[in-house]
Amino acid sequence: MAIMTNFDVAHINEQGVNVVVVFVDESVSRRSPAAQLELAEALAHCAASAGLLGNIAMVWPGGFWAPNSQHAFFRSVGGSYPALAARINKKLLCSGF
Repeated sequence: MAIMTNFDVAHINEQGVNVVVVFVDESVSRRSPAAQLELAEALAHCAASAGLLGNIAMVWPGGFWAPNSQHAFFRSVGGSYPALAARINKKLLCSGF
């Protein structure tokens, strides 16, 4: 039986770009860049299967992973963890995490 994980998500549009912000455990910050990319790709597949379209970004207290073109947003006040947590509007249920 596959393990199912439920993620909080803020499905937002910033400057005309749809972004699926997935709230992940802080342990993601200690993964290698390749492992973070692999996780982001798996989350993108799960999100697309659930009908959530947009660039995938992962956030955790004190950090984030996002496409380079969106780093400025995630470093801004509006892209901070607390600001994004206030915008959680979906749940994402994924298997294999």
